[in-house]
Formats: sequence, structure tokens, C-alpha cells
Amino acid sequence: MACHAKLLGVTISQDLTWNKHVDNIVKKAGKRLYLLYQLKRAGITQKDLVSVYVSVVRPVLEYACPVWHTNLPQYLSDNIEVIQKRALKCIFPGLGYAEILRRVNLAGYVECKTDIKYNVRQQNVYPLPVTRTNRSVTPLYRGLYTTVSKKAINMV
Repeated sequence: MACHAKLLGVTISQDLTWNKHVDNIVKKAGKRLYLLYQLKRAGITQKDLVSVYVSVVRPVLEYACPVWHTNLPQYLSDNIEVIQKRALKCIFPGLGYAEILRRVNLAGYVECKTDIKYNVRQQNVYPLPVTRTNRSVTPLYRGLYTTVSKKAINMV
């Protein structure tokens, strides 16, 4: 008998905890950070790196979070926040985490979780423009969000 099952990308444990799900998304997002590191080595601008983070890594961390985020213990939120810290430290190596969040107009995971909790029905979402750059990156990551929020569009 399996102690967990994956349903629409969300891992549900038999004991109804989110440990396995968070482990899965942290592992998956960590693998996608490799793309970010390679793009940084290739000399991509910080603005473009933030766009890659927001469109490739962060959706993995936030997928279906209205379902599972409400009862998430702090230590699991911290595990997710570590991925965001690693990504943003890669993009902006000399700055502190709070300064980076302010500069790129992103919320920390805890603040983002709170926003989603109260604004799930009020989110304004726009389709991403299809460009040559998007086509060259996205085939590697099929199934990702094809939308981005108003806040992310105005980030840098």
C-alpha cells in the first residue's frame, strides 16, 4: 500500500501532511535552478534572469498552493523559501535577501502565501508573449504556467 499519491501534481500523503509534496517541489525547483546558474554564466542580464526565475522556477513552488499552503508548518515554508533565496542570491550575489526582494518587487514566500490565501479569486493574470527567446527556453519545461501576474510584469 502506497503511503502517498500524486494527484494533478500535488503529492497527498496518507497522514495528510505536506512533507512529501514540499520535498518533491523543492527537489524539482532545485533542478531548475541549474538553468538559472547556466544562464548567469552565459552573461544574461539580471532583469532577464529574474524573468526566468519568475516564469520557470517560482511556478513550481507555487503550483496549486491554494490547496496545500493553508496548513503548512513554518519549517516547510522555510524549505521552500530556501530555493527562492538561492535563486535570488545567484542573480544578485552581493545583496541581502530583503534588499533583493525590495529591488525586484517580489514577496517572500510567507508574504506570497498570505496574498494567495486572501486574493485567490482576485488575481489578474496575463498571457506571456510568445517570442523567440520564450520558445527556445520553454520546450525544455513543458507544462509550466503560461501566465504571469501583474506584479511580476512590473518587477524590474
